[in-house]
Amino acid sequence: MLIEHKQIDLRRSVDKDVYFVIEHFVVPQDLEELTLTIEEPDFPISVLLLYDSQHILRAEGRNIEHSLQIRIAEAEHQTSLGARWGLIPAGEWIMAMEVPIEVQPETWTCNYTIEGNRLYAR
Repeated sequence: MLIEHKQIDLRRSVDKDVYFVIEHFVVPQDLEELTLTIEEPDFPISVLLLYDSQHILRAEGRNIEHSLQIRIAEAEHQTSLGARWGLIPAGEWIMAMEVPIEVQPETWTCNYTIEGNRLYAR
């Protein structure tokens, strides 16, 4: 199920070296898997952090230059390497990104999609 699909557009500012982008999204109850897909950004993302509704860091990415998919699931073998597996708590999750702009053009664009799956009925 689609939870969020969004395009982020940042305009360059002469007085900033870095942008910090904070995105909030709501995860419904009874999910057993959550997938974040970052479509190839215009320019690299230095750091990406994904926190669950209990403010626990669930995934981290660094120097993202190409498309990226992070899967978080209840089962360890279904979870992306480096992500934290376990229950998917409902509520507001947070994605934070650090985007350096010293080499960026006038506008930086990044698309992302968040999807959830119920793998079996409870």
